[in-house]
Parts: sequence; C-alpha cells; structure tokens
Amino acid sequence: MGTPRQDPADPYSVRPPKPRFPHPVRITTAALSRDGSILVALDAEGMINGWDVRTRKLLYRRPILGKYEVLQRLTCSPDGRYVALSARYSPGSLLRVLGLSTGEEIRRFDRGYSPAFSPDGEILAATDGPALRRWALKSGAELPVLELQDADLKWVATSPKGDLIAVSDDNLRVAVWNVENRRRVALLDSTYGRATGLAFSPDGATLAIGTHWGVRFWDLNKKEWRHLESHEEYARGQLTFSSDGRRMVAAVRQAWILVWDVVTGRPLHTWRASTLPDGLIEVSEGGDIAIWIERGGMRLERIPRVLGGEENGHVIRSVGFTRDGHAITGDEQGSVRLWDPVTQQELRRISVPPRKIRSFSPDGAWAVYGGGDDPVHLWDLVAGKEVFKVELKTFISAIALSPDRTTMALGHPDGSVSLWDVSTSRERCRVRLEIAGVSAIGWSSDGKKLAWGDELGSVVIAEGSRGAEPLQFKPRGPGGICDILFSLDGKSLLALDKQDVRRIYRDEAGFEPKITGSVPEDIGLDERWNASGFTQKEGTPGHIQMVFSPDKRYVVTATGWGTALIWEAPGGP
Repeated sequence: MGTPRQDPADPYSVRPPKPRFPHPVRITTAALSRDGSILVALDAEGMINGWDVRTRKLLYRRPILGKYEVLQRLTCSPDGRYVALSARYSPGSLLRVLGLSTGEEIRRFDRGYSPAFSPDGEILAATDGPALRRWALKSGAELPVLELQDADLKWVATSPKGDLIAVSDDNLRVAVWNVENRRRVALLDSTYGRATGLAFSPDGATLAIGTHWGVRFWDLNKKEWRHLESHEEYARGQLTFSSDGRRMVAAVRQAWILVWDVVTGRPLHTWRASTLPDGLIEVSEGGDIAIWIERGGMRLERIPRVLGGEENGHVIRSVGFTRDGHAITGDEQGSVRLWDPVTQQELRRISVPPRKIRSFSPDGAWAVYGGGDDPVHLWDLVAGKEVFKVELKTFISAIALSPDRTTMALGHPDGSVSLWDVSTSRERCRVRLEIAGVSAIGWSSDGKKLAWGDELGSVVIAEGSRGAEPLQFKPRGPGGICDILFSLDGKSLLALDKQDVRRIYRDEAGFEPKITGSVPEDIGLDERWNASGFTQKEGTPGHIQMVFSPDKRYVVTATGWGTALIWEAPGGP
C-alpha cells in the first residue's frame, strides 16, 4: 500500500479526481435542475454555462453579468424550464430569468431577493423590502403584491402544489399566504431568532423554518408545531427536504452541507467543501445531489437515501453486496431485502429465520446469524436452508466467514480466535494471545490472511488456515476496533475504531500504523472517491459495517441506528 495521498491531520486536503465537468474559469456558483438533467454555473467572467449531465456536453456559454456586479445565486424552476439569477446576499437587486436549456435571458425585473418559482414555472415571487412581489413569466406582468407590516421581508418558499407561499421577515416572523385568495393563513413567531431558510415538505403538509439555533417544523394541516428533529449544527442558509421527506438538507454559505434524518434527528452526513483553491459546495434543488466546485470544474455526488429503519419495519443490522452488484440488508425480524444501488429502490424481499443477521458472505449468498450468547448459523439465501451451526457455552464477540465460505472465524472475550470448518461444523484450531476481547475480524480477499482487533485497539494479522505466525500491534488510541478491511493484495489493512479513526496497518514487523482520513485505493476505493463526501471523516456516523460493490462504484454502510446508506463514487463509472 502506498502512502495516503493526503495530510492525516486534514482529511480534506486530498486532491480530488479530474472534474467531470471541466471549466477553465473559476466557477462562483452552480445549480442542478430538479430532474438532474442540466447543470448550470456562473463563472468569474460573468458567463452563464450549461451542461447536459448525462453526456457532459457543454450546451451554452453566454455573457450575463458585468465585471463588478454583486455575488449571485442560481435558482432553478421545478418544471425545468427556467433559472433565476439573483443576489446571493440581501438586499435584493436586479433579478434575471434565463432559459435553463439555452441560457438566454427571458425576463428581467428591477429588484428582488430569494426568488421562488411556482411548481409549473409560470410565476416568480421574490421579496423587496416589506413587499412580496410576484410576476407572470409568460407576460412579464406584475401580480398583486403581498405585504407584511413593520419589517423587511427576506426568504421565500412556495408549496409543492403552489397553493401556499411562505415568507420570513426581520422581526422573527414567518407569514404563510393562500396564493389564490391572497389571505394570510398563518403568522408564526420563529422563537429561536430570524429565519435563515424556509422549505415545504414534498407533501406540502410541513413548513421547515431554519434559524441559527436549529429548525422548527409547522404542521400546516393541524396548525401547530410538529415534532420533527433538528440537526445539532446551526441551520444557516438554504433549506431543502429530500424527495422522500425523510431527510433535511441545509447548505451553509457554500462551505458545508448538513444532512439529517428528521424523524430521529441523527446526522447522516456533513459535507465540507474542498480546501483547495476555489473550493465551494452547493446543493441541488431536490436536495439529493452535492455539487462540488473546485479549480478546473465541477463534479456531482449523490446524497444517499435512508434505507430501512424502525418506522418502515426494517431495522437493519447487516449489509452487503451480492455477486451481481445488488445491495443487501438484513434485520432481526426474518427479512432480507435487495436494493438497486443505482436507484436506491427496493427490488425484492427474502424470508429468513427471525433471528439477528450478523453479516453476509462476501458474495451475498449466505447470511451469518448469531453471536453473543446465541448459536452461530449459516443460512443459504438461495436454497432457503441452514448449512452450518455451532453452539458454544462461551460468548462470541466477533464473526467472519472466509471468502470461499469454507472457514468460520469466531472471536471471544478472552482474546482468543477459533477457526471452524464449515463443511463439518467442527473447530479446527484456536489462537490465544494476550489481548482484550476480540471485537472485529476480517479476511483478505484470497482467504490466506486473517486479522482481528480487540476492545482496547490492538490489531493482529495472521495466516488464514490456522492463524499461524500472528503479528500483534499494540493499541494506538482509546477506541476499540469495530471493522477491518484488507487491501486487495492482502499486504495491509484498514482498521476503524470506535472513535471513527482509520489506521493503515501492514503485515510487517516494526511498521507504525498511520492515521488516514480516507479509504485508500488499494483497500477498495480508487481515485473516483478522492475528496468525496463518503471519504470525509463525517461520512459514516455510527458506522458499524462498510461493504464495497464488486465494481467498487458503490459502498453500502450500516449506520448503527437500524438504517443503511448506499454511496456512489462521484468520480464517474
């Protein structure tokens, strides 16, 4: 394994892969159409640029801004026809509307801030002092103004049906109007401070109000505050619900993207823009894509959906990939589910014994059950039958099945590891060392090497058939080892501890393990993943398992909260 290509003290210093959308001029802001088909960006020369995302072809490059005009923000219409060019920071200024597919200017309005389109793209709304102004894009005519007394207005959001419009002011209030009759249906006190962002849920039933102290949620049907959870970080900037309404996304000054589960409040990820020159990050209109802006162009990275969870009856305890590239998840209620990693949609379900699935075989064909005080079982998912069973009086703290499915390795609280023949269900040998309880076990891809870690952070590398010639590394930190991944050549491995610290170990006496902020290329991730959200330290909060797809384009992780995430390499196929 080569030296990690980044400073261990700064996991964001790694050089990103070649931009998927190259551009010779520094990009200042970008946006993605709701359907993900067109990427539009404004550069430092005042040119508006558009790309076809599928083909990566540059569609247009047109002059749109003067050299000294203020910083701008891009807002795409939900129907995919238009993009609004407006001031990034208040007060509002000249407001332009361009054709998203051509970059041609269609309309311009004298002044407006925080533009928001109606769902059909026919009407544009923006704040201007105490007034909420609206224009019909077809004719350019201004519609009746909506006003809120005693304060200047700022942020605007339109409901998915277009029947409601919400706006915040500088007096800690948020007003909601019925668009058709222009009557105010709610006037809310944001309580925590001035609103920093507004967003309607996809079903239109909830209004999210972001402040510097979190997010509050208003139930528009029941006319009361709704109990949904906020992120622990400040909710500064653009707010967006994911398309399934399960996640909340907050963009913070082109530097951070915060993503969390609104049901549990648990953070799913925090993206941080690259520290390279010109490094910025934006979020798509649909809240499902991170737009990385770096010197030389841009790349896109999918924000993973939340799979499983208690609320949908699938509390995920194990993850893996099948030989044909489908993600696989298992629970304790007798259900295994297969997922398409491209669409993140469920493909089918397999009924299995209602016990805790510990893991899957490397090819996803067998499920591993048991551990702790329970017997260890192997269940053939295709044949629907048990193929291995071991009952021990001692506690089993870690389990790993060899890649060829012939050997089962079991870790024990006394620091020993036992190896079992799957075909006979008999113990072959036991390796005893002076270490703490074994907490994780991993095999090399060819099964010739085995490694395990203990509760205090020790790591052991040994021969695979009988655990011979063990090489022991002393603890390097306060966290016990929770996962081990070998490099492709089997000469080194990555160990993840419970403090979310990754260390590189070599099968070499005297080698000092090195901390790394990413998953190195020869462990399984190649340069397509460089500087991606997944390889940032915050990429796997509560991480308990991490499995690569056969083509290394996807990674599925179990969060430890009964959910899973499927990550896609942002550097392309």
